[in-house]
Amino acid sequence: MIALLADANIEGHVIRLAARMQREPFIGFWNDLRISLATFADVELVPHDPDALVWKRCQERGLCLITGSQ
Repeated sequence: MIALLADANIEGHVIRLAARMQREPFIGFWNDLRISLATFADVELVPHDPDALVWKRCQERGLCLITGSQ
């Protein structure tokens, strides 16, 4: 299973993208990959936590962090 965590500054974008992926014609792809979304609250973080803590939590829980950083 792939678990995604959106960084606080792009959470809304990722939620909208995930909602789109859970409809036709992408739903089969989404289901085959067994993707799930986690929120900051799910992993006991708050939006203003330092990047290092967010990254550490993702490493601890096997989450793929999606950021808007370049």
